[in-house]
Amino acid sequence: MSLSGIGGLHGFSIEPYGETAVIILSPEGICETAYRRLSAVSAAIKNNPPRGFLELVPAYDSLLYIFNALEPDLDSGIDLLRRLIDNTETSPIPAAMDIVDIPVAYGDEFGPDLERVAAQAGLEAAQVIAIHAEKPYLVYMLGFSPGFPYLGGMDARISAPRLATPRTAVPAGSVGIASSQTGVYPQESPGGWNLIGRTPLRLFDPDRQPPALLSAGQYVRFTPVSKKTFYNLVTPPTKPRASTIAQSAVRGIKVLKPGPLSTIQDRGRHGFQDSGVPPSGPMDSYSMQLANILAGNDASAAAIECTLGGLELQFTHDAVIALSGADSQASIDGEPVLQNRGVRVKKGSVLALGMAETGLRAYIAVRGGLAAESVLGSRSTFVRGGFGGLGGKALARGDFIPLADSRSNAGGDSIPLRILPQSLVPVFSAECMVRAIPSHESDRFTEEALASFFSQSFRVSTNSDRMACRLEGTSLEHVRGADIVSSGVLSGTVQVPPDGQAIVLLADRQTCGGYTRIAHVIQADLSMLGQARPGSRVRFSRCGIEEAREALRNQERTIDDFRRNISPAAQHQRAGIQTQLRVIINGVPFDTFVEDIE
Repeated sequence: MSLSGIGGLHGFSIEPYGETAVIILSPEGICETAYRRLSAVSAAIKNNPPRGFLELVPAYDSLLYIFNALEPDLDSGIDLLRRLIDNTETSPIPAAMDIVDIPVAYGDEFGPDLERVAAQAGLEAAQVIAIHAEKPYLVYMLGFSPGFPYLGGMDARISAPRLATPRTAVPAGSVGIASSQTGVYPQESPGGWNLIGRTPLRLFDPDRQPPALLSAGQYVRFTPVSKKTFYNLVTPPTKPRASTIAQSAVRGIKVLKPGPLSTIQDRGRHGFQDSGVPPSGPMDSYSMQLANILAGNDASAAAIECTLGGLELQFTHDAVIALSGADSQASIDGEPVLQNRGVRVKKGSVLALGMAETGLRAYIAVRGGLAAESVLGSRSTFVRGGFGGLGGKALARGDFIPLADSRSNAGGDSIPLRILPQSLVPVFSAECMVRAIPSHESDRFTEEALASFFSQSFRVSTNSDRMACRLEGTSLEHVRGADIVSSGVLSGTVQVPPDGQAIVLLADRQTCGGYTRIAHVIQADLSMLGQARPGSRVRFSRCGIEEAREALRNQERTIDDFRRNISPAAQHQRAGIQTQLRVIINGVPFDTFVEDIE
């Protein structure tokens, strides 16, 4: 399927972006006229969505168009996309301006850097305020953090360099200036912008629909207000957020020890990337789905993701659980428990995970699922955004997690347990090979750099986390520099900043990025990166788009076939299985059964 070479009056082009997206590029660069034309394309797509369409991520001079790669007839969807773009290119540019007024209290405690910005510009503080508030700013995109607006059009007279030492905590609503940009911090976060004021409005509220106050294509007009007006306009969150859920008579789990990082995750949060909200969800989707199926849940139910191990849980009622992913030498009340099979847990028992020996993240599913907080259609915890799971936080000692299915017989002995065939058990090694599709920007790297990316063995950095797998290796040299105009990114996007070290974006990533992309890890192999331990090695093999989609289809078929043809442990027991053993071969553990054959 050829995607490039779109013609038309203004020359939009479409380029492949991994196997699950294409990027629509404007040839006119960053300007308001070109952006309004892109906005018209966005509106046309949303009004008449092509087959398989999922969501759009707008940026300065591009639209990231994300689709379902498992859609059987993607060609017809791309053909309709072409026609929509062609029709839009010949249509008049919309002239209307949708302006949102943002009240701002300037200076004093709200804008501690206002006087310094004025002094650097050779102006009075009142002049800076007047210039900053004199005209509307176009919202080009939202990103960096949920609801954060990228605004265009600030007057160069009040430009100011970023702070030499960023603040560790910038209050939510702070209005800042950085070089020739201005923007608003939606949540409290670290930041290096010069703070000149603050708005009482909540730019992002996950319990509000839509969650972001602003959207790409609107205009923002800052309106100076007094301190008194500021406090009169302050509104509390839609609902209070708590880190724990009070215990009651429902079935649930007590957290005795949380380990280094344990969170609640489900299939992920989708459809909100245009508001700057990442998908989150499991780092190893394959293992989480297996654990859920083994526990008797839907494959996408909420489960616990435990990084490195060290988690201890106590069950308030009888339950059926399943563990998959990293081998964490789990035990129940001190007795070893095997992974990749259903296990019964008695009321009051304690499940303990040791430190992971292979792999990095273990998944614990409980029959009935977890009744964690659902925000924007998902129970997944997004710690950086402060929502999902238990109050948007990692699990802590004393937390109580109720089960979604509180029936007293959910863990009953009458329900057969399930086991995973050995052929489907995930295996983690000290070096993993993942497939990657070269990016449409790969020509911004030297031929030597591209060859090196697909040949060298990278070391996984200790700075890796749920946002990204950071790699260390031979520097990848750019042809025209590392910086690009920021545009949408995906989980699996491989960015290369100025230091030449590759970064693979993962579940809690930002939704847009400004570093050149060399490749995209295919979706079917992302789970392996989610299990890559710091210090382990990663290699990339070149892959085509159709090969990547077939790999994703095969993975989906494997999981679906297992779900539909589950093998209860009771059947194996009747067949003569008597003993369970763990065999270690070359350092890799295998859970096996010894069978007496008549």
